[in-house]
Amino acid sequence: MEEIVTAIEPISGESGVELGVGTGNLAGRFLARGCVMAGVDQSTQMLRRCRRKFPELDIKLGNLLTAPFFSGIFDFAVSSYALHHLSPDQQLIALREMDRLLKPKGRLAIADVMFVDAAHRKAHEATLSATGCHAAQATIEQHHFADRTVLVTWLINRGYQVEAYQLSTWTHLMFARKGAL
Repeated sequence: MEEIVTAIEPISGESGVELGVGTGNLAGRFLARGCVMAGVDQSTQMLRRCRRKFPELDIKLGNLLTAPFFSGIFDFAVSSYALHHLSPDQQLIALREMDRLLKPKGRLAIADVMFVDAAHRKAHEATLSATGCHAAQATIEQHHFADRTVLVTWLINRGYQVEAYQLSTWTHLMFARKGAL
């Protein structure tokens, strides 16, 4: 997702980590810009595919809640379409984990299906119900699409400067800079 790369503004030589790296497509975009990248995923099958595509990527088996890397070693952390697999409480733990991995002035970017807040979610559910889009409504009920306001508030309360955007009907991007205030 190019919007994440644009938000991070990577500098060649910087170190980054992708949580929920999957097959490495996002991390590969940062590698192409000269960054040193690491990644974590809980699927050994995805990691095998990632290793074949990007042998220079430092990948490890793990998850968004306990990434197997030392604290404070990355200039930036990114994640795309992984957060919605976590419960709302786990999403905050994942943010804490990203925070732990970052250097003092680190940056993070997350893109995923989200709702601005609970009212936004309810409005979407009502629209889907009224228009008979039961499959989409079931998808919303089955996943933990984040409440963007909760995530943004968590980051602000920990000293991050945060920007959040709605990229499409369902997809949102959050960018945050650590210690910017």
